[in-house]
Amino acid sequence: MTLLSIIAFTLLMLAFCGWGYALVRWTPGREDNSFAYLSIVGIAILTFLGGVLNLVRLAYPMALGTLLLIGLAFFIIYCSDNAKVWITNWRANDAIDAQAPKASSWRFLPIGILFIAVGFYAFMLLPSHVFNISDDFYTYLPRPLRMLQTGTLAGNPFDVLGKDTMGAQAFLQGFVLLGFPIEYLMGIDTVFSFALAGLLLIAIGKRIGLHWIYTVFALLAFLVINPQTVNISVVYLGSAMILGVLLASYHLLDQLEDKNGNQIPISTAVMLGFLLASLIALKGTFISYALAYFAFFLTGMLIVSTDKPRVLRLCGFVVLGAFVALLPWILLLGPHYVSVVQKALLPTANAAVNHFSIIRGNPSALFSSANLLYGNSFLSYGIIVLILAAAGVYSLFSIIGNKVSPTQRGYLIIAAASCTAGVISYFFFGLIFFAQQAVRYSCPILIATLPFACMAASRTIPISWDASTIISPPGIKFSAMLMIPLIVIVPFWGNFTDRVERAYDQHMTLSFPVMDDYINYSRNAISAKAQHKIREIQYKTAPAQKILAWIPTPMHLDFSRNEIYSVMSSGLSTSWLDMPINNNTEEVVQYLKGQGIRYILWQYNENDALEITYRRWMNSPIRGYREAAERGLYLRSMLASIMDGGDFLYRENGMMLFDLKQLEK
Repeated sequence: MTLLSIIAFTLLMLAFCGWGYALVRWTPGREDNSFAYLSIVGIAILTFLGGVLNLVRLAYPMALGTLLLIGLAFFIIYCSDNAKVWITNWRANDAIDAQAPKASSWRFLPIGILFIAVGFYAFMLLPSHVFNISDDFYTYLPRPLRMLQTGTLAGNPFDVLGKDTMGAQAFLQGFVLLGFPIEYLMGIDTVFSFALAGLLLIAIGKRIGLHWIYTVFALLAFLVINPQTVNISVVYLGSAMILGVLLASYHLLDQLEDKNGNQIPISTAVMLGFLLASLIALKGTFISYALAYFAFFLTGMLIVSTDKPRVLRLCGFVVLGAFVALLPWILLLGPHYVSVVQKALLPTANAAVNHFSIIRGNPSALFSSANLLYGNSFLSYGIIVLILAAAGVYSLFSIIGNKVSPTQRGYLIIAAASCTAGVISYFFFGLIFFAQQAVRYSCPILIATLPFACMAASRTIPISWDASTIISPPGIKFSAMLMIPLIVIVPFWGNFTDRVERAYDQHMTLSFPVMDDYINYSRNAISAKAQHKIREIQYKTAPAQKILAWIPTPMHLDFSRNEIYSVMSSGLSTSWLDMPINNNTEEVVQYLKGQGIRYILWQYNENDALEITYRRWMNSPIRGYREAAERGLYLRSMLASIMDGGDFLYRENGMMLFDLKQLEK
């Protein structure tokens, strides 16, 4: 099954590449586009199409399967269109290799390193039976399953969808579920996206003409940085999308400075907009990076361009592309966003009992040397941020001082914009999140921007292998550029070896320590036996009747049989959930009935893990956690009061199924 899943993920990437080629083939200079770049563009296109399918409630397996087949057909066309070029290039490279076989063989080292790393993770993590039993079970696993069974991700007011993400990742996960169980979902990020991000780094090195030694060191930094993985949410997929944005930006600048053409490269600009939109649709925390990067990228183009109106028109097409790509997702989640605005303008009485300050984070903690819960320390990531700041300044002064060629100027503009956006996002997260959360949410950004910054800066330094010139200024610069990735690799190496050992021994990538009981619980909770038990209880309800489900494993529910509102532990703090908080049981009953809910499926045990979590959140300095805890504890007490003295359709081991219709008597 592992080998079959590897083949399936490979076919998925080929389909993504095909979709990318379907768009890129209409752009100038398309022969320079790599397989990895076409694949990330294909993901951006499918993200847009996923929003459309979810909006019209047609995101069923048949639709996703059709998209997959169309992508594979486009890939065949891609191969057919480029076969002659590939053969010609292969023969030319073969002739060059024959003249210097030893030197030419080293250029395959980056792809060899990546192949070994991806192969190891593929065989160790496909499948993976260990999930985050809170985040994954309540939030990330139910979403793609709900979508495939109902045709849409929308429709659950107890979900934080629209707050943490627009749903793009869940849509992409749906392709995995077409042929494999949920145990393979982790592979979309830790294997597939990990491989794609590595391929994009190699493609960037080749595109800017970087020597293989610089690419190797940048790739090693990418491999060892701790991603702080705590669930199946976006990490490496976000990094890959950022690298796709940077590569698209380079294509755009290259075409903009083409002296042989006066036309605006509209298709490339729209493509960049699609990539930025996909980044935002993947996870809300990427909004700050996307906006900051685009602002500084635009500023850089205006500084170096002699035709500023043309640059502004070009950026207008980037914005248009991003808006079009995001529009289906915005419309899908429109009711949520409208309610947020309404509540901000017209506060209701149904707010939480206690009101707290909006101030959340403590950015000064980012400068400490304390250890992080999920590995490494603040200092480890602070070093990365410091390198980004230095690389951004170096790139900026190189551009302003005209110390580089026009070709080098392009990727230095991108490096300066990316580094600045990365540093800004890091400290912005420190303002609105826990310091530990701020670091974790910054990881996808840092994993992408640091290797790119090193590669862009290295391109300005000539290679110096000669021992007689190693102490000369060029030789010193060459050594310094190689040392920069090493400064990052060293503090992360111990954690990297721990992650490799964890993948080998426990077949998981979670960054927090777990005991055998945790692993056994996770394995049993996702089993077919557990699914059968949950559905056996669900089938005691009448079909097509709405259920409020607050259970640890909502992913096992049959979403096609009943419309289901599955409660998420943090979903009770959303602005669009206008639940009455006034200790009035009757009003809560009327609220539930007003939502069309007939049944309540609830698993409750006094002082269980969820209640302990809520008690801990009540003391959190972050308002959102306190509100979620307050409302969670309140709803638990209200449900207990509603069910008190009633008749149950099912009640065993804390699992209860209650029919609200009996209250009408």
